[in-house]
Amino acid sequence: MTETVEDYYLVLGVARHTSMSGIRKAYLKKAQQVHPDHNPADGDAELKMAALNRAYETLSDPIQRAKYDAERYQADLSTSRRDHSRGEAVHYSMRYRRNHGSGLISAFSGLVRRAVRLIAATLPA
Repeated sequence: MTETVEDYYLVLGVARHTSMSGIRKAYLKKAQQVHPDHNPADGDAELKMAALNRAYETLSDPIQRAKYDAERYQADLSTSRRDHSRGEAVHYSMRYRRNHGSGLISAFSGLVRRAVRLIAATLPA
């Protein structure tokens, strides 16, 4: 059974193609809203802040973001396969486009290209 991957984009309230500066701005804005010091009456404030920090740490690093996007892709793919195996005729690419938009595929491939360039730049010549 596949483990469900938490949707960090949803936690931060940003689109999947958001830039690094957009992610940072969304994190700072959301952190002010959910921080335990600003919400002493909210018992879940610490949990919300921890989830927000996990999301920001992952999405602010290009390599971790590419790995995360790949995990989300695999989780979505396995969900689609399970739906199909139960007799639900759902074509994966159509479901993916409906849920995430067609621009996500090009955004994901761009993230992969950036991650490969970063890795290649860190390797000795």
